[in-house]
Amino acid sequence: MLAALLTIAFVALLVIAWYSATAVHPDFRDVAYADASTKQKLDLYLSEAALKPQPLVILIHGGGFRAGDKARPRFLRRFLADGFAVASINYRLSREAHWPAQLEDVTEAIRFLYTNAESFSVDRESFVVFGQSAGGHLAATATLDLAANQENLLRATVVWFGPVEFSTMDQDMEDSGQGSSDTNGPHSPESRLIGASVGENPDLARQASPLHYVEQLPEGVTLPPILIMHGARDPLIAARQSQRLHDAIAASPANRGVTLEILLDGTHGGGEFREPSTINAVIEFASDHLTFSSPDRSD
Repeated sequence: MLAALLTIAFVALLVIAWYSATAVHPDFRDVAYADASTKQKLDLYLSEAALKPQPLVILIHGGGFRAGDKARPRFLRRFLADGFAVASINYRLSREAHWPAQLEDVTEAIRFLYTNAESFSVDRESFVVFGQSAGGHLAATATLDLAANQENLLRATVVWFGPVEFSTMDQDMEDSGQGSSDTNGPHSPESRLIGASVGENPDLARQASPLHYVEQLPEGVTLPPILIMHGARDPLIAARQSQRLHDAIAASPANRGVTLEILLDGTHGGGEFREPSTINAVIEFASDHLTFSSPDRSD
């Protein structure tokens, strides 16, 4: 028994050592972009495959608004290999603060990076925001909120399978045939986000919806190009949610190009979302709207 335990411990140490040797470490770690919470920090990774200043992808993690962390961001190596710098941000979770604290954190992080772009060797004219799930919701609302304030800090936005209209999520999920949800209940991630039951507080829930922010866009503002992607087999958030976001933006005078792609074999981050062609589409979309050309890819 002792020999087996020692063997397990030795293997674990080897795994830890391998991870430490192969992990990509931030060039700037735990940079505070505000001072209201210890969560208001970001990590910044610079690419070795690009000249400076570098285009920047701002990654917003998911986790149901109540979990998740900026560490080990998804697709990090791929973005760096294609010449993008990457900022991975934390924000106040619903256990600490309710909406709109999360939106305030994301927009403040973007403003901070824009103001300090030269110090970080990133190109302030080439910012892309990319969020998944709860992070997708925040990428969308941050894009809309910045545009409403005539802050044209973003050149492109990518939204993956985010919740959009909380009050319709349960019906959309049922109609999709992929499962069921209880978003209207008091313990759902969305209810915890707004600090009240979605089902009993529809007006409060609406104020946290990207659709509300589309409605609030003043005349004369423009949105950056937006790519929305959702899996048809998503068991947590129905693809109809992304359709609602697409349709609202497409109908807005502020729209300058919104695209919706439904991945027939996509789930909530799995299935087609794990195929190289999917992240290729994101990188191609971002590159098309920035002021640089990414290095040649072998895949």
